Amino acid sequence: MGLLDWGDVPTWIGGAGALGAAWFAYQTITSQRQQIGEQREFIAEQSRFMAEQKQNLELERVELRGRRRPAVGAGPPGPDVSAHGWWTARRRGWSHRRT
Repeated sequence: MGLLDWGDVPTWIGGAGALGAAWFAYQTITSQRQQIGEQREFIAEQSRFMAEQKQNLELERVELRGRRRPAVGAGPPGPDVSAHGWWTARRRGWSHRRT
């Protein structure tokens, strides 16, 4: 026999290919773990921001409710919007057009 047994060459090539595939798989898994960590950080930051925005919206809602106009009927009557509202509004002088 010589220095190289040609019957074992395909086995060695297959082994080298499997080793290369394993290395690429390891690199992929490492990269994916890093990406998942970054995504978790981003989602946590986004959740904090959304909670802050929710608080701001709640405060705005409270403030706007405090500024709300009085109930209907508390002020002067508005234009009638029924089927004959145009006649009532015109008769009461609410029309913006001059006739």
